[in-house]
Amino acid sequence: MILFKKKPLNERIYVTIYELPLSVFMEVVCDKNIKRLIKKGEGASMIELNDTWRKIFEQYVEAIKDKGTDLENRLQLRIEMLKLKINKVNSCAVFLRGYAVILKSGNQELIDKLGNVLEMVKIIKTESQTRGAFNIADLDQWEKDILMAETCIKRYQLEIDEMQSQLQLMQPTEKKIVTKEMFLSTLTRMSRWAKVQYRPSDITVFEFVRNLNDWKEEVERINSDNKRKANGR
Repeated sequence: MILFKKKPLNERIYVTIYELPLSVFMEVVCDKNIKRLIKKGEGASMIELNDTWRKIFEQYVEAIKDKGTDLENRLQLRIEMLKLKINKVNSCAVFLRGYAVILKSGNQELIDKLGNVLEMVKIIKTESQTRGAFNIADLDQWEKDILMAETCIKRYQLEIDEMQSQLQLMQPTEKKIVTKEMFLSTLTRMSRWAKVQYRPSDITVFEFVRNLNDWKEEVERINSDNKRKANGR
């Protein structure tokens, strides 16, 4: 059997805000289409996509200079991270249960095609913070270890619920939904300020944030100067 080595992750998908086009970022945020992170080629697994998106969003939060929404952004980031952990454990649980079923069938060809079982075991133990043996020679204990991992991640959902309650108290009653139109409106105003035409497909997320921060600082400086002049009169 010929095995094809995967290309490095950064050759298959966007992995940082420094290369991610704003147009792609908008689709992931507004349309929840995480597969837009995939470049042309072989793509990536949902685990890889979710993990990469968490890191990208974390970079975005760090780059935005907005003290008023800093806590809100960090709570949202923590929520997304916990959701990712839950998804990883659930995905691995499905895989490991399937592996046990196929192992019982004795179909060696299917067993060989299943991939790296040890990697899945490592992920489910790490993300659920459990210490199950996951000894495939004992299928009854194998299922118990999976159930333990699924039980342990219930605390993540409780933490998510608590943080979402905090966010509700911090946010207006009628929360604005982030839309592509909001991004485009900001780009239009930013273009007028910089006297440069910005298009979502021609600017990276990092460039968008950097210019947005510069624009906001300039507006704050002008407002501060105007206030000082008014008080001086």
